[in-house]
Amino acid sequence: MLYFHWLSGFLAAGQKASAKYPEDEKQEEEEEDMPLKSDTPGPRELWHLIHPPTKDEQIVNTALINFLTALILHHPFSSRWYLHRIPFKVDVKDASFEARTDGYLEDRATGKVRALVEVKAAHREDKRKQICMQEAAQMVGWILTDNSDEQMMKPGR
Repeated sequence: MLYFHWLSGFLAAGQKASAKYPEDEKQEEEEEDMPLKSDTPGPRELWHLIHPPTKDEQIVNTALINFLTALILHHPFSSRWYLHRIPFKVDVKDASFEARTDGYLEDRATGKVRALVEVKAAHREDKRKQICMQEAAQMVGWILTDNSDEQMMKPGR
């Protein structure tokens, strides 16, 4: 689970305004009319033929972390992407669980986790409910293990 909205917002904030052309404005209008979709384009019957699942999720994970690292390589950024599977252990009353992510963005100065990475070797639609439960557990674990005063003052992530 990667929060591209955060990353794209970060990158967009650092970019200077550029010259706009009429065709850019037309394209922006067309993009606004198109709703975001969670599925892969093309006939569902051909998904596994066009985009077969990889043999190992780690291949996808490594490629994504390398890509994200390259994106921030030349930015004055105090954080770093890690391929490490970080565990979030939560103990609540009589129950406990541990959720592990595929990677994360860590602030070098504070050691705080700023973003989580969760990848899948195949299409998410194949196991949508299980994936949503896994990602929810990761988010709960992340939130509950970050009990700093700063986090309590800013409840939204």
